[in-house]
Amino acid sequence: MKNICKVKNTVLQMEKLIALNAFVTYNSDNIILKDEIKWFQLKAVRKMELINISGNTFYIPGKTNIGLVKYGDGVVLIDSGNDKEAGRKLRQLLDSEGLKVKYILNTHSNADHIGANAYLMNQYNCDSYSYGLEVIFSKHPELESSFLYGGFPTSNMKNKFLMAKACQMKDISELETDIEYFKIDGHFHDMVAYKTLDNVYFLGDSLFPKDIIEKYHLFYILDVKSYLETLTILEKLNDEGDAYFVPSHGVLSTNIKEVIDLNRNKILEVIELIKTLASNKISFDQLFKAILDKYKITLDLNQYLLVGSTIRNYLSYLYEQGKIGFVFEDNILYYLKKD
Repeated sequence: MKNICKVKNTVLQMEKLIALNAFVTYNSDNIILKDEIKWFQLKAVRKMELINISGNTFYIPGKTNIGLVKYGDGVVLIDSGNDKEAGRKLRQLLDSEGLKVKYILNTHSNADHIGANAYLMNQYNCDSYSYGLEVIFSKHPELESSFLYGGFPTSNMKNKFLMAKACQMKDISELETDIEYFKIDGHFHDMVAYKTLDNVYFLGDSLFPKDIIEKYHLFYILDVKSYLETLTILEKLNDEGDAYFVPSHGVLSTNIKEVIDLNRNKILEVIELIKTLASNKISFDQLFKAILDKYKITLDLNQYLLVGSTIRNYLSYLYEQGKIGFVFEDNILYYLKKD
């Protein structure tokens, strides 16, 4: 295979990879070609590349990382990318390596994770699997835009960013596989992580990278309490050592402590900001604008739906924690911090 990154050579090499926050290649003597780092990073974005992590476990870096586990000339995919075009590029890559998809495992039903499912399932006559409500949302993707909007979505909300092509997904409980799965609650309804026999964890959207956190501040969270609990679970896995971690957005790593802390600290920061803003009664629209102004965020429609839903979910968390209450005045719902 060409352009395969042998990341398991030494811990030192992995640390260099993480510190550089880039994908690297090695020459025939397994020496990092430092002058190729920027080239490879750009090339990996433009063209799909198979990166060997350990043993039979690979991943394809991109806006949404795709996992791949080899079984002879067959592969299991972990997520599929965001649309049919991503599926075409993935098939071209697999064809060039003489590989065929056995089945697809999805971490959850967001469009950037299942967007190529329908295409690949048709091309390879294969099934896809996820867990619980993620299966329902995959079969009925219009649910996501309706759910985020809180009503029947307008036509411009039914775009590929929010609504993948429907696929007839099955529940992973129906599948016999040597790839472990476990729930990682918080980001979406029934999201799961996967662990391969090579001790590689594919973490879905349980962690967001520094660049997304610093740019958007309010990365999507459905259940704040569960998200924080998942971070604790990931800390324990990280402390066990001798594992690789692949978040759906971000870089391959053997140590995710820093990114866990970044996620937790930003969540706690937003919680304190909302409590401060609610020191005097405040409507949702006033609160929404104040948060956007604070972080100097400008939104498009898709981001408006995601961020608006996230802020509501923070308010639900604070209400259940007894930190914020509701007040109705003049047919307006206000939020007010509790002492």
